Amino acid sequence: MCATILFAHAAHISLSKRGYQVLKDKKEDITEKPESGCIIYGLFLEGAKWDEEHMMVAESSPKELFVTFPLMWFIPETLRTKPTQGI
Repeated sequence: MCATILFAHAAHISLSKRGYQVLKDKKEDITEKPESGCIIYGLFLEGAKWDEEHMMVAESSPKELFVTFPLMWFIPETLRTKPTQGI
């Protein structure tokens, strides 16, 4: 959340949306912070699993209750552009 607020102040925009992207990278492969947003890890899915091939949540395997979720990159975005006319 803090990285999102810093991005908004630096870019002089109001944030109305935060996007995300699931990464295929491993935690050890990330050597530097992203230009904007933040990468999080350590999340778990309960009763579901992450399908690496289709990049989506899928039904869990039998007798597998908790599954680690891959890295997630939260990306600050805006829903609209700043008006330039009629101000």
